[in-house]
Amino acid sequence: MKKILAILASITTLSASTASVVACGSLNKWDDIKVDPPLFDVAVTGFEGTELKNVKIVKNQEYKVLESEILEALKGTAWEEEDSTEWSYTKNGIELKQEEVEVLDWTRNATYQVIVKSTIKDKPGLAIYTFDVENSMHIADNLRTTNIGEIDDDREKTILMALIFQNMNLIPYINEISDQYIEPGGNGSIELIKNPDTQESIGAKISSDDLNASDKGTFKGSVEISFKVVPKNPPEKPDDIDDLTNYPDIGVVQDTRKYSILMSYIISNFNAKLGKLSELVNDLDIVNITDTSATIRAISGSQYFIGSVDITFEIRKPD
Repeated sequence: MKKILAILASITTLSASTASVVACGSLNKWDDIKVDPPLFDVAVTGFEGTELKNVKIVKNQEYKVLESEILEALKGTAWEEEDSTEWSYTKNGIELKQEEVEVLDWTRNATYQVIVKSTIKDKPGLAIYTFDVENSMHIADNLRTTNIGEIDDDREKTILMALIFQNMNLIPYINEISDQYIEPGGNGSIELIKNPDTQESIGAKISSDDLNASDKGTFKGSVEISFKVVPKNPPEKPDDIDDLTNYPDIGVVQDTRKYSILMSYIISNFNAKLGKLSELVNDLDIVNITDTSATIRAISGSQYFIGSVDITFEIRKPD
């Protein structure tokens, strides 16, 4: 319980930043290229008269930019001609097949190598460019676990909230996740995965379409997650949300986005009742938002809450 509260509290203090896990791997044996794996970003031997040594690797290198710079460095030399060089690639130390290269997403977190070898017999050359990508916004690259454990129900908000709690690096993106996968206009979707025998929900596929300029979306790609639904029985009579709110002044909030306000409201009023978390995030809505106030109200048809309450807050000032 204290762990979850600490997670919720951090929402009001963290600013958005990308936190992701970098995939690692050991280099395989190089049979075709008889050199040791390089210990630095750029390793060039041969290719006399070119500017390949001057090609720079930057953090989170973009492959298309690197390819263009390599080709530019070969212009005006014997290696500008077609078939004068042979290109190969590795991802996390594993050499990629041609069909893999053709569909490779160079923005995924990994360690990559672009290897250029001369095919001109009397003009040897080997250039190896090594770089890491650590800023991937593919949803799978931003999950530390895909098993989110037991949840009360299989509603979208319940699934996403549990996903965030099990992957704390997602906390700064709580509003973006809501905009993308729940709110109208987002380019994401959540598709339940059912047990074929019992038809019980055992997981979900979280997907994003290709982003257009008008789309609400931060993450891309898709990932499958797993969980176990342990249902909760609603009370005989819904609680009046006004009666449950002991602290309508919820203090400082990060900003006036819906989930920033909702999480601060939950922290202020339900820190001893976090067993209600799934119904709080699913059955409450926030309307009439201003720079200093908002209204929390029960959604129509809620089995858990009725009524509404006005709350006040202060927006966190920048440091």
